[in-house]
Amino acid sequence: MPDNRDGVNLRAPRVDRRTNDIPELRELAERTFRVAFGDSVSESDLEAQCARTFTDETVASWIDQDLILVAEHRESFKLVGFGQIGWCDYPEIAESQGNRALHRLYVESHFQNQGIGQRLLDALISTDVDATTWLYLDVWEKNAGAIALYRSRGFRVVGRKRFVVDSGAPTDDDLIMRRLRAPLYPIS
Repeated sequence: MPDNRDGVNLRAPRVDRRTNDIPELRELAERTFRVAFGDSVSESDLEAQCARTFTDETVASWIDQDLILVAEHRESFKLVGFGQIGWCDYPEIAESQGNRALHRLYVESHFQNQGIGQRLLDALISTDVDATTWLYLDVWEKNAGAIALYRSRGFRVVGRKRFVVDSGAPTDDDLIMRRLRAPLYPIS
């Protein structure tokens, strides 16, 4: 994917001994999660959620089980975003079983609104070898930018689910969205 309009290259994560992206990927995921959701939960809930969710072992399991693409800045070689597609299981939506889901689409805040998230999403949709009938995702109901991006790519709201933090404290809902797995148009 040699498109460099935004100064970013998309690639698979590296996991060998010399060039291991796992620590940087974990840090990026935690940092973008904190920016996105830090004001919506208590500090103790945020700390507990991050400690449980963003470990090197967890990130390694994402890479082992799912399709992940990273966005790497072509001059600094720093990771500025990543997306992840894996198997879907929304108990709230019975027909989601056996389909795929976008589990994460994170872009550093100072790289947002430059088309990187759109490129990652389009590339993930186009390269997912385990294509099924539907592609699902869940998105925080207050994340208007992400919702607009997903709608522009053919996703429609089909349900809601409660985002649960470890303490069980009340949180906002996530919207469950899906789109047909028909191929996109050529990525531009």
